[in-house]
Amino acid sequence: MTALIGGGAEANDPLQASPVGGKCVSNGPIPCGGSNGFSSPRCESCPQPPFSKEALDRRVEGTVLMICVIDKSGRATNVAVTRALPYELSGQAVRAVKGWTFQPANGPDGQPATVLQFIEMSFHLLPPR
Repeated sequence: MTALIGGGAEANDPLQASPVGGKCVSNGPIPCGGSNGFSSPRCESCPQPPFSKEALDRRVEGTVLMICVIDKSGRATNVAVTRALPYELSGQAVRAVKGWTFQPANGPDGQPATVLQFIEMSFHLLPPR
């Protein structure tokens, strides 16, 4: 789990951003999607990951918050968890996002661009019947 949670902002860390007022604010070289003339990437294929057995057994639910780089090809890279859930749900979320495909963001010049993006993944159980 520790390997999934983003550490401090090192000089070569591409994930230098903060969620401020529900928006991404970049503190590094990669801009945030949806700001400064960059569009937001749009998810094209984004299947929900399964619950882990441990989370199901304990009826754990909630939301994992991640930040990642969405590259010009529409792939999520450098995925880091900023708000975690226990029982392998954070790991399930990271693996899922790494497999998603996005329509990449466009830069101010109208060309595909690499951007930072915060992604929330919610895990909700159905009420017992």
